Amino acid sequence: MSLVGALFLLLLLFVIIILLKYCERVWYWRKQNVELLNIFSVLQKATKDKPLYRILQNIYQDMYEKRESFKAIELVLISGLFVQDQKAIEQILVTQYESFADRGLYANPNDPFLANMGRLEYDQWRHLRRKLQPCFSANSTKAMYPLMHRVCGEFVQVLRESVTQKRDNILEMRDLCSRFAVDVIGSVGFGVECNSLRDVNAKFRYFGDKATTEHFRPLLQFKTKYLNILKIFNVKYHSQETREFFTQLVKETIEYREKYGIQRADFMDILIKIKNDPQESKNFELTLDRIVGEVFLFFTAGYNTTSSALCEALYELAKNPEIQDKARSQVMDILDRHNNNITLEAVKEMRYIKQIIMETLRKYPLLFAVSRYSRRACTLPTTNGSLNIEPNTLLLIPSHAVNNNPEFYPEPDIFQPERFDKDVKRPACTYLSFGEGPKACPAINFSYIEMVCCLATLLRHFRFSTCEKTPKELLFNKEMLRLSVENIFLKVEPLNK
Repeated sequence: MSLVGALFLLLLLFVIIILLKYCERVWYWRKQNVELLNIFSVLQKATKDKPLYRILQNIYQDMYEKRESFKAIELVLISGLFVQDQKAIEQILVTQYESFADRGLYANPNDPFLANMGRLEYDQWRHLRRKLQPCFSANSTKAMYPLMHRVCGEFVQVLRESVTQKRDNILEMRDLCSRFAVDVIGSVGFGVECNSLRDVNAKFRYFGDKATTEHFRPLLQFKTKYLNILKIFNVKYHSQETREFFTQLVKETIEYREKYGIQRADFMDILIKIKNDPQESKNFELTLDRIVGEVFLFFTAGYNTTSSALCEALYELAKNPEIQDKARSQVMDILDRHNNNITLEAVKEMRYIKQIIMETLRKYPLLFAVSRYSRRACTLPTTNGSLNIEPNTLLLIPSHAVNNNPEFYPEPDIFQPERFDKDVKRPACTYLSFGEGPKACPAINFSYIEMVCCLATLLRHFRFSTCEKTPKELLFNKEMLRLSVENIFLKVEPLNK
């Protein structure tokens, strides 16, 4: 037999084995009364007319009405479940979280951007989470608050200057909120004065946008069930230029601070202290690459969440002036009790502003699906009985659809911060903007403090309203993994306060 013939037979054998495995998996789900989700039809619709999050929301709502707990996702290299059942969601995220403690995302130890706390497997994640917990404590947030407060003041100045340059007072807020977010995260995370608010071409902002676009763009985000093919080929999402920029920035910052004994009370400062603590290095050393990875995760998560939530909140407040007036009134009342200063204590009292942020993130969560990966075989209780889950099964929870389920949030398309009044009760795991359970975002409180501080500062100094350029509904780029809002034009009027 010729070499070509032998290779053909091997390829044919491989294809037959894959098909048999696929049929085995389909039969496995059918025995448990789980229907297949036609993933190719979903992707086809996503490329034609609707963004993916809308398609998944429609699938989820149809399943909810039929009380269908799951749909199976079977591809050549991925076996998974699309989860609708609320009891199952709570089991996955909270009750049995150790069985589903991995996110199932591709991690590459040769690329620090793909080997951080958001992607590491459970055994590595838990060590790193324990070490980094002080970074997001109340004391750390208190120490970093002056840095974010200063950038909020700069944001006000830039807005005032921008308004005076426009006869119609109409500004594009998505870009301005993005530049603000870069400056805050750059200052708090990297210890760098980015100056993006003043310089639209700032280098840090350029690489920030480039890195996040590269980070969310790839379709191959999830681990495969047979061979870790992406690892074998050392696949990296980010360009060499991006990796070199952030790595060099972190390296130079650490070297400079250690050489001159500089302490700045920011995220980088905490990481340096952990790195240099011999007790902390015994079981899990915090190397330069790991620091780069964690700082980059802090940047991408904070930058995207902050910039999106702020411009979306301003959009909703412009459309709902009565909510804006109520929020501004609360801000001014609280400032009267704090010598007219937006202190950290004042921010913590601004409950209604926080509710506005929460309602914004309910309607527009950055990631419209939460992923988990089964580490071991287990049985998942549901409202319809139970389901056997094998190891290495991917589970997708449509967070945007859950957040907009009319059963949990009546009239979900209406912007209503009162949904989050203290006396309002709803089932567990029905607000998934930051995840839920032990693997929820560790920087939730930091994020709320940052966004409340900024929004309160803006409402104190400006009134926001719609204009002819304001979209009737928010438009999002058709990206596969996140809600990335397009331009938002608003009329901005300075207040004499």
